[in-house]
Amino acid sequence: MAVPPSFSIWTQIRTASRPIRYTVYTGLLLAATAETTFWANIIYAKYFATTQDRERADALLARVHEAVKGYRVRWLINYRNYYSHNLWGL
Repeated sequence: MAVPPSFSIWTQIRTASRPIRYTVYTGLLLAATAETTFWANIIYAKYFATTQDRERADALLARVHEAVKGYRVRWLINYRNYYSHNLWGL
């Protein structure tokens, strides 16, 4: 029995046509830029905000805290539902 080759996203990108490859690279670059900007703002707000910027920094950190808290609540509900309904066959 033949074993299929392992899937490698980098091989798929490398063998794709030039427009597709550059579109994927652009998407990855935009995602990395957004992620870096987000974390730079969080680090600045948490550690380097001046007294004039403290109100904006606290508002940003509060919004992030609420988003993480909401995500955790939804994730735990979905996690519990999946394992209670699918894993045990109930």
